[in-house]
Amino acid sequence: MDNERFTDDRPNEVTQDIADRVAAAQRAAHELVEIVIDSPQGLDSAGRDLRQVKAYQRQIDDLRKSITRPMDDRKKSVMAYFSGPIDFLDQAEGALKHAISSYRHHVAEEARKLAAAEAKRIEQQAKREAKRAEKKGETEEAEVILDHADTEVSLTLAAVETRAAPEVKGIGSRKKYSVVVTDKMAFINAVATGSIPDRYVDLNMTELNKLARALKTDLRYPGIVVKTEDIVTARSA
Repeated sequence: MDNERFTDDRPNEVTQDIADRVAAAQRAAHELVEIVIDSPQGLDSAGRDLRQVKAYQRQIDDLRKSITRPMDDRKKSVMAYFSGPIDFLDQAEGALKHAISSYRHHVAEEARKLAAAEAKRIEQQAKREAKRAEKKGETEEAEVILDHADTEVSLTLAAVETRAAPEVKGIGSRKKYSVVVTDKMAFINAVATGSIPDRYVDLNMTELNKLARALKTDLRYPGIVVKTEDIVTARSA
């Protein structure tokens, strides 16, 4: 094996002297990888060769570190320089997402309250109209009024749940589903009776959260509930 491997296309940091020393170590190793010992003299020679290989290992490692240690130090310095701004930006991202999520939640709650009030108004008005119809002996008409009111209430409440949150350019949201343990013994008993697979017996939250993401609110195991959280997502400007 010649020096070409160590002189061509080598990193700029590797000098010719380093390349020559690496090549020498490589040649020595190449001659020994298929060694066979068949005599006491061969054993002694192998012992000397092993000590020489260990010396080469230390030498090569020292040469490598003489190049990489300054690189590592420079990398640490660069990482430290950017660490502060990155942390502040992460904090700003978290604060903005929290503020957006909180506002959206507030708007949704206000919409639900208004819808509930409207539903109550519809119900009360329908009851009054149905009562007047009943006094006139118009029983069927009273039932029609109440049925119509039930439908209108359902549509009013459903419209709130399907209404989009306030839009912000470049901002979206997704729902995060995770498991909250409410009764550990109830969960373990359910595993014991076979209503929950054995693989969840140790309350493996990683696996349970995976299951929650797959089944969402359809996950109904004793002793746990599925928590839904709106997560704000954003793309770069």
